[in-house]
Amino acid sequence: MADTLVPDGAARQMKSDGVGLLRVTLLNPAYISGSGRMAKWNSQIDSSVVFWKEMICEASAVDYGVPLPKLDSQFLETWSSHYAHIASLSQLEKGFLEIGTGFGVLAAGLGKKYRVESWTIEHPSRAYFYAPAYREFLKKYGVNLVGADLCTGLPFRSGKISKVYLCDVIEHLNPVYVPYI
Repeated sequence: MADTLVPDGAARQMKSDGVGLLRVTLLNPAYISGSGRMAKWNSQIDSSVVFWKEMICEASAVDYGVPLPKLDSQFLETWSSHYAHIASLSQLEKGFLEIGTGFGVLAAGLGKKYRVESWTIEHPSRAYFYAPAYREFLKKYGVNLVGADLCTGLPFRSGKISKVYLCDVIEHLNPVYVPYI
């Protein structure tokens, strides 16, 4: 069984072809508050933000073959904090899967941090999916890029992945499929 990190909502069982059941872990500060855990969590995030800013800057130098978002201070602060919060909940001892990796910052950063062979799926209709520099960037950190459509199932065997990340993806899906994810 793998953990999936989602930004909000109630914990529920998720079924996916080929992987089995996935357990949902909420990205909710109340989940870890109490007994001083919140202060420790916040200090871990603050120290991790620098790492994620560096990963974003490294990714911004990759030739994706498509325009990237404007890399200004607000973008760096927002996204480095976002990735730091997600990473603070991760203790990876074996591979992970990121669904909908976008430009690959989270997958590459987790790969660099934990040095575990991992996978990411991106829809093959994305132009950058075929960019050699994009593939090299992910591979540099042990991340294997797989083309897949989330709505038709995941192409992985059970037991190969310890965590599944689905961040900023659901809003891109046809609402008909969301209850089945």
